[in-house]
Amino acid sequence: MVRTRVLSQFPEVEESARLFNQGFLGSKTRVSYEDKIFTDLKFFYGDSNVLKIFPFEMIKGNKATALTKPNAIILTQSTAEIFFGQDDPIGKTITVGTDKEFEVTGVIENIPPNTHFHFDLLASMQAHPWIRGAEERLWSGVVFHTYVKLKEQSPQLNLKIK
Repeated sequence: MVRTRVLSQFPEVEESARLFNQGFLGSKTRVSYEDKIFTDLKFFYGDSNVLKIFPFEMIKGNKATALTKPNAIILTQSTAEIFFGQDDPIGKTITVGTDKEFEVTGVIENIPPNTHFHFDLLASMQAHPWIRGAEERLWSGVVFHTYVKLKEQSPQLNLKIK
């Protein structure tokens, strides 16, 4: 697994995680729940520990387990509202494409505008269509953004992280 290799090769790294923007080439992803269908939402895949690196505030769900299942997905607050209104979305199933079902396992606050990525839905990286084969051959790919969280004191880099 890529995460294990990063952590074993770079002792100053505490955590690493990847994000993949499904629409990085301009493609649209169809996302639906019952009779609600959207093609303009930003759909990403992410490693389960991405929630350990970024300070996303969890409104519903468990931050430690929200992306551990292969068919798990978390939504931003505004996305949860357009699909479910005021109903609790946890445990409900949304469909991506025509047949890929994801269980809503969490809702996070909307991502602030001062970040370089913005997603509406974040699915477990385990559900990515070709990730398993790629992990065996690649350390990372050009389509993935890989993020690391450094240990508090990283003498190899001569940095003290606050």
